[in-house]
Amino acid sequence: MAPFHLITTATLAHLKQQHPQSDWDVRRFRPNIVIDTLPDATGLLEQAWLGKRLNLGQATIDCSATTPRCGAVTRPQPGVVADPSILRTIVKAADQNLGIYGATVEGGDFQIGDCVYLV
Repeated sequence: MAPFHLITTATLAHLKQQHPQSDWDVRRFRPNIVIDTLPDATGLLEQAWLGKRLNLGQATIDCSATTPRCGAVTRPQPGVVADPSILRTIVKAADQNLGIYGATVEGGDFQIGDCVYLV
């Protein structure tokens, strides 16, 4: 496991297309960082970043591994209802992985609204 768990809005939109009946609220997945992608970004975007680095503000993050999912994502949370079909969709459409793990290569400040660059 790594210090950061990242998810992109492109991935959430992709899975919503796969199963629109479910609520793909990002809170269900408990990421540390949500990257709001450009409108033309599609698919399981962050999985293509494995082995690469991201610059977030002044920090550099190593994209180290996919994030395997378990039944915890199906359980109710404040503001999010239980939905067993969430995990079935992730297994089918994303090989049971949603988001990626990242480790700090270079520490630094970043904040909401900072640009993210793949390097």
